[in-house]
Amino acid sequence: MGPIAITIMLLVAAGFFGYFGWQKFELLLQAKPDFRLDNLPARLKGLWQYGILQQRLVRNHKAAGWMHALIFWGFCILLLRSTVLILTGYSEDFHIPGLLGHAYTLVKDVFEVTVLVMVGYAVYRRVVIKPERLTNSFEAYLILGLIGYLMLSDFVYDGAKFNLFGNVEHVADEARFAIAGSLFAMLFKNFPAAGLEVLYQGAYWSHVAVLMAFGVYLTKSKHMHVITSLPNVFLRSLGQPALAIAKLDLEDENAETFGVATIQDLTWKQQLDLFTCTECGRCLSSCPTYVTHKPLSLKGLNDDLKHHLFAQAGTQTPPPADEGNSAVSEPVPLIGQVVSEDTMWACTSCGFCETACPVFIEQVPRIISMRQNQVLMEGNFPDELNKLFSGLERSSNPWGLGYDKRADWAKDLNVMTMEEAKRDDRPVELVYFVGCMASFDERSQKVAKALVKVLQAADIKFAIMGKEEGCTGDSARRLGNEYLFQQLAQYNVDKFTEYDVKTLLTACPHCHNTIKNEYPQFGGNYNVLHHSEFIMDLLKQGKIQVTKAFEDVIYHDSCYLGRYNGIYEQPRVIIDLLSTNGVKEFDRNRENGFCCGAGGGRMWMEETIGERINEDRVKEGLKENPKVIASGCPFCLTMMKDGVDVQGKTAEVATMDIVELVAQALVVKDTDATGDKATIA
Repeated sequence: MGPIAITIMLLVAAGFFGYFGWQKFELLLQAKPDFRLDNLPARLKGLWQYGILQQRLVRNHKAAGWMHALIFWGFCILLLRSTVLILTGYSEDFHIPGLLGHAYTLVKDVFEVTVLVMVGYAVYRRVVIKPERLTNSFEAYLILGLIGYLMLSDFVYDGAKFNLFGNVEHVADEARFAIAGSLFAMLFKNFPAAGLEVLYQGAYWSHVAVLMAFGVYLTKSKHMHVITSLPNVFLRSLGQPALAIAKLDLEDENAETFGVATIQDLTWKQQLDLFTCTECGRCLSSCPTYVTHKPLSLKGLNDDLKHHLFAQAGTQTPPPADEGNSAVSEPVPLIGQVVSEDTMWACTSCGFCETACPVFIEQVPRIISMRQNQVLMEGNFPDELNKLFSGLERSSNPWGLGYDKRADWAKDLNVMTMEEAKRDDRPVELVYFVGCMASFDERSQKVAKALVKVLQAADIKFAIMGKEEGCTGDSARRLGNEYLFQQLAQYNVDKFTEYDVKTLLTACPHCHNTIKNEYPQFGGNYNVLHHSEFIMDLLKQGKIQVTKAFEDVIYHDSCYLGRYNGIYEQPRVIIDLLSTNGVKEFDRNRENGFCCGAGGGRMWMEETIGERINEDRVKEGLKENPKVIASGCPFCLTMMKDGVDVQGKTAEVATMDIVELVAQALVVKDTDATGDKATIA
C-alpha cells in the first residue's frame, strides 16, 4: 500500500508528537522535585485497579463511568489493530495468523461496535441530558467525531477488503469472525470493483491519517489526559491518608520562599496533575463550595493554572479573556492575578474532589500550599483569622481562653489527669484527648461528659491531659499557618512522650486525623481511636449495653472521619443498635457525603458568598423527616445545630453526637431487694 508513504506519515506524526510532547515534558523537568517512586508494588496495584480496570470511573455516575471505561478498554484492545494496519502499509498480506487472529478479530469487532455506541451515548449526554458538571466545547465534539470515524473507517476498510480479496484464504477466514466488517461487506457486495477499491484505499489511508493526527492533537489539547492519566495514577500519593499535608522544612536556610507563590513553585507532579485534568467535572458534584455557589471550581482552577503555566513557558497563548496570563519574563504571582483570594480561601478541605477524581489529581494540598505562601510570606489572610491565630499562639485554643481552664468541664466527674496518674502511679489504658471544642465550647462539653459516662460505665481506666493539653493545630495547618501548627504539634508530641502515651481516644475527627496521620512527621506515633471505633468495640465485647431508645436517626458523615480515615461503618453499627428503625441516610453519604462547611479552617470564618453549606446539608437531611441528626464531630454538630435552627426545626429535630445517643441508651444494672434489673441510664 505504499511503504514510502506510510513511513513518511509515521516520521511526520512522530516528529510533531515528540516536539509538542517534549514541550510539556520539559516543563516537568524544570519543576520542583517530588519523589514518587516509592512502594512500587502498591503503585502497580493501583495502576491496575484504577488505571486499567477504571474502578473509580464506574463507582459514581455509573452510566457515564461505564461509557468512558468501555471507550478506554476499546482503545486498549484496538492498539493491536492499529499496529496491524500500519504494518499492512508495508505488506498487504500481513495478518495475525491462526486461532489467535480469529479470536482477536471477533473481540476487536465487538469492542469497535461498543465504542461506537458509547460515542453516540456521549454525544447524547452532551446534547440532550446536558449534565451541569460538563462543559460543552467544539473540542469535545471533535474528539468524539475522530473516535467515531476511526471505528467506522475500520468497518468500511474491512467491508471493502472482504469483497475485493475474499478468495484469499486468510481474508476469508477473517471475514467469518469479523461480525461488523462482514455486515459492511454485505452492504458493499453489489459495488463495482473500482468503487470497492476507492473505499478500500480511502478508508485505509484516512484511518491511518486520522489515527496519527489524533495522537499529535492530544499533545496540544485538553485531552492530553489520554497520554498522562495512567502515569498520574501510578504516581499518585500513597500517603495515609492521601490528603495528608507534607511538613515544610521551616529551618531550611536555602529556602527563598515557602508554599506556592508562582506557577514555578509547583512540583512536577502538581504540574502533571494540570496536564491530566480531564475536565469531567466529577469533582464538582458534591463539592460544597461549587454546590453553594462559592468562587471555587476545581476543574476551572486546574484549567486556569494550566493555561497560565503554558503561557509562562511560551508554549501556548492564554485565553483571550485572561490577559493577566500573558507570557512575561518575571514570574506572575498566582494569588490575585491567576487565582482570586476568594477562590483560595473558599476550600473546606473536605477531600471530595480527590476521592471523586478518576485520575487522582491532588487538589487540597496545592490549595493549602497557596495559603501557606500567603500567610507565611505575605502576611495576607482574612482579618477574622487574626483572633484565631492569636488565640492559638497565646493560649493554644481558638478563643484565647486561659489554658488553665481547659479541664474545668470535668470538675466533679472523677476524671484524673495524666499528671495525677503519674504522680500516684495509677494505671492508664488510654488518654482521652479532649480537644479545644469539648474543652471550651459549652455544647461540645456535653459530648465530653457523655463520653466520660460511657468510659466509666465500661470501667475503662483513662485519663486526660488537662491543662497540659494543647490544640492539635489542625485549623492552623489548613489555613496555611504552618509555623504555628508545627509549634502546637511539637508541644503535644513532647507532652505525650513525657507521659509515655501509647493510645489516644478522640471525639473530634480533626484531632484524630492530625494526631494519627500528621504527628508522625514529628516523631509522634500513636494508636489513635475515634470514639465511634472504641464504642463499637465496647459493645461487641459486651462491656456496655444499649437499648433501642431512639427512632428516625439520620447520620451525617464527617469528612475527616470518613474520606480522610475510612470510618463509615462504626457509627452506623452503633445507631442500628439503639434505633428502632435503623439508620436513615442523607442522599449524599459515605464517600459521596457532603461537607458541613467547617473544615479547612472555615469553622472560624464567615460565609459571605453564596448559600451556607450547612443549611444546604440540613435541608437535604430534613427531607427524610428525622427526629435526630447524628454526627461524630464537634464541628459538624455545631453546623448541623445552626442549620436546624435556621430552618425553624429546633423543637422537632435534635442534633446529637454518637456518644450522646449511647450515653442516653446505656443499660445499667441496679440491685434492689428483688435482685438485678436492667434500666436505662
